[in-house]
Amino acid sequence: MRFPGEDTLSRFDTVSFDIFDTLIRRPFMEPTEVFGYIENRFSAEGFRKARVKAERESRRGKDRDVTLDEIYSCLPGKFRHLKDAECKTEIRVCRPDPHMSCLAKKLKTQGKRVVFTSDMYLPRNVVEGIVDNCGYSDVCDRLFLSSDTGDTKYNGRLFKTVLKELGIEPSQLAHVGDNKHSDHDVPTSMGISAFLCSEKSSRHRPFPFVMDQNMTSSVLCATYRLVPEGENDWYSLGWRFGGPLLSSYVSFLEKNRDPDSKVLYVARDGYPVMEYLGKKGVDGSYVHAQRIMALSLSEDVLPYDSLPQMSHALERRNRTRDIRTMLRFIGFGDVDEGDDATVMKNYGDRIEEVGEVRRKAMERFSSDLRRECGDKPVELADCTTMKYTSQRFVEEALGRSVTGNYVVTLRECDDLRYRSMHSKKGPMLGWNRVNFPEFFFCSPETPLKGWSDGPVYDDDPPGWEKERAENFGDLLRGMIDYAHEMDDMFPDGFPEADYRTLADWSILSRGKFGYPDIIRRMKWASDPDHGEWNYLSPRPSEFPTVVKRLATGAANWVFRW
Repeated sequence: MRFPGEDTLSRFDTVSFDIFDTLIRRPFMEPTEVFGYIENRFSAEGFRKARVKAERESRRGKDRDVTLDEIYSCLPGKFRHLKDAECKTEIRVCRPDPHMSCLAKKLKTQGKRVVFTSDMYLPRNVVEGIVDNCGYSDVCDRLFLSSDTGDTKYNGRLFKTVLKELGIEPSQLAHVGDNKHSDHDVPTSMGISAFLCSEKSSRHRPFPFVMDQNMTSSVLCATYRLVPEGENDWYSLGWRFGGPLLSSYVSFLEKNRDPDSKVLYVARDGYPVMEYLGKKGVDGSYVHAQRIMALSLSEDVLPYDSLPQMSHALERRNRTRDIRTMLRFIGFGDVDEGDDATVMKNYGDRIEEVGEVRRKAMERFSSDLRRECGDKPVELADCTTMKYTSQRFVEEALGRSVTGNYVVTLRECDDLRYRSMHSKKGPMLGWNRVNFPEFFFCSPETPLKGWSDGPVYDDDPPGWEKERAENFGDLLRGMIDYAHEMDDMFPDGFPEADYRTLADWSILSRGKFGYPDIIRRMKWASDPDHGEWNYLSPRPSEFPTVVKRLATGAANWVFRW
């Protein structure tokens, strides 16, 4: 991506850049939202409103810019101690605009004199801290601030100061900024060549028809722009849409889990969480506890030594399907031949042999898991659940209770200990809010097709699984880089992580602001043996499947399966 005026700028020996919303961006859509973040973080109710009012009052009747001290003198006394917090927050959360950063650094390497010119109330030492933290200390030759003298770009006097101090004529200066009046109209009227990088109106949330106007949506829309330059679409998809889900879930898990616990990352949906928290030194292990594992090894699902009792045709069909899946998974594919009645008869004839294989596999799995966890409390990291199968399976293997941590739970459960970022208590009318998080959280491993003293993976997965596995490294790198940035900016965790907004945001990855060329090719499996695949972004041809899912969700809600 090239800046439209890049070739023209290279003809000037001196180039001036606006700072905020040009070279530097905050992770909020509006500057005043940083005050809302401070209000929430320091439990200072009413600070945002009071801070905005104080700045307005401090400017009244003045034809110059004001300082932060003047603004805080207009604040009620109970908020004045937050001045230092505001300065530190600004330094911590500001980030370089990826594209404008490349432009400024390129001009510097060409031997241009690069100066920063800003209407800003923050004191010089704070702005210098921001500039340094954003990697501009070797780029900026001079820093001109309205807070030093009161002169502003808005009234033109700051540009006069720039020209005088640099000893140049207006025709020798080019200026780049985002405000039409201060960064374009005023300098142009003075004979300075001016270029707009974007107008302030472009800061507003680009998805008002979907996004709620809250802190979460503000952060999501603002950080969308911060994806590093030069990365491919899979990385950008991970940064912009998977990263917020990972960051918010990690914040949720870290705030709630027992710090002395062992974290079990459930395959495949716990993989990105493991990769992120593993680098932070969290004690954890990756565990295969998928539905197909519980179905095949656990006696709680299918008894080892007796045929399940079935009361009606639908249950017989479902149970026979489960038995076929189990037999293939543990290596008894020869029993899985013929119609349902034949399979059930053959299984009944060999049930003791099959049960013994299942029992021994479960004993080995249980022994390994108990050795791995020791006596530590166990926290489970998983994405979504309806029947809590993985948690029940792990508890059976360990012989004790664990605590589940989920992105979404699709029903309540009274006999397990768990937490959820979002609890869906009614019929699931928005399956996208489940399948999109699972798409981002799911590991690059191909689905399990068997178990023989360890996982046996499908060696011939569908094309969309191959494509996803081949590109998952870039997707994961984008997600983790985003989560690290958020960790840096918000040490107390993702601010006000509203799951509905996060889920709606992840769904936008299929639209014109997202990556439809990738998303439209992807499918997800909603069954234990990965035999039923549906497009991640549903198509009209899948209407019967959508109806089936809605009916299943409604039945789950009505009958509490």
